[in-house]
Amino acid sequence: MNRRGLLASLVALSAAPIRAQSRRLRVGFALSERAPAYVDAFRQELERLGWREGASVEYATADGAGDPAGLPAAVATLVAWSPDIIISSSNRTHFAVRDATATIPVVIVSAIDPVSLGVTDSIARPSRNFTGSIGFIDGLMEKRMELLREVLPQARRIALHLDPQNPAFPATHRGAAQAAQRLGMEVVIAGYGHRDDVVPALDKAKEQAADAVIVLPDGIALPQMDAIATRAFALGLPTLGLNDNELRLGLTFVLGSDRVQLWREAAQTADRILRGAKVADLPFQQPTKVHVGVNLRVARALGLEVPLAIIARADEVIE
Repeated sequence: MNRRGLLASLVALSAAPIRAQSRRLRVGFALSERAPAYVDAFRQELERLGWREGASVEYATADGAGDPAGLPAAVATLVAWSPDIIISSSNRTHFAVRDATATIPVVIVSAIDPVSLGVTDSIARPSRNFTGSIGFIDGLMEKRMELLREVLPQARRIALHLDPQNPAFPATHRGAAQAAQRLGMEVVIAGYGHRDDVVPALDKAKEQAADAVIVLPDGIALPQMDAIATRAFALGLPTLGLNDNELRLGLTFVLGSDRVQLWREAAQTADRILRGAKVADLPFQQPTKVHVGVNLRVARALGLEVPLAIIARADEVIE
């Protein structure tokens, strides 16, 4: 073989998924909620990188079906399937996967603080079997409070709609309280602990004279986002959520990381691991793009005047 042919062969070999010749590699999803749009984004990106379902890779999913109590058993079943890698979607699933395996590589889509969650000793050099993305929640919370202050300059009280038993609660509450205090506001909790309490928890926000609600859903609340938006609107409460899908379901504003892009980046990390990279050589990454959305139809119906500056910097505006 001449030199040009040899180089072409080497390039083709390096582009091909390793180990795929002997068997299909297994990718497991540990989800706290069913999120087909995000999982589809992951699969599409992994396929773009050369991994075809049924040929070189196969998938399995564990989720709690909206019930956090069922998540550990679902994850244990997933681990028993012996996946080559696990993609973990939330703090609850990170805990469940951490407790189920110390050897299978895990890519987390977002975590507030992987060190405090006990999945690594270092962000720069992962010390266990976890890597992935860091959710920069404190910085985002300040931006959320600032947006609400721009829209509601007289606001004094902001409710957090969330599950206080979620592992992310202490960091979330701390970041929100600090951000609100800097802007002359205070935070109250509209909490729930069971799926039946998710929508009624919004009444707690109204009873505490909240001027707006920051909706921070987990696996319990996500399946009820349309009902959350409907109830908040009926109570006259402006809402601020995390991603564009929530905006389309009727929340007033969203400000958060680009979740679809986070899942694509998770697929890129998974690709490197499936090709032989070590988790310890893949530092945790921090998202850089903030997604802002405005539902003008809902805002106007609530009697809000949204400043043009917010509309101008929004990534999505629903008229």
